[in-house]
Amino acid sequence: MPYQSGDILLADLNPVAGHERGGRRPVVVLSGPSYNELRNEQLIVAAITSRHRGLPFHTPVGTDSGLRTPSWIQPESVRAISVQWVIRPLGRAGPETVAEVRSRVINFLRDW
Repeated sequence: MPYQSGDILLADLNPVAGHERGGRRPVVVLSGPSYNELRNEQLIVAAITSRHRGLPFHTPVGTDSGLRTPSWIQPESVRAISVQWVIRPLGRAGPETVAEVRSRVINFLRDW
């Protein structure tokens, strides 16, 4: 599997239901090498949005990561996707950014 934690990918997140983030959008890979190398060919990702909603748990990610505009990683929008949904790589988030998003996901699981 060529994808690693921190990779920013353009992925197709459809179909969706309810308030799930969908469409063709950037995502950041959160899963580590042990998971990414499994034969299930899935990645655990968080959706990225270019719309700043002022939410304190959204993590900023800049254009230096390969995105066209300043954006925010949404730790509340984590899901496993098949690598078949990946359209193309866009760039890479730094390890500090990935660590921050992972920490925020864990906080959600601990009942924030």
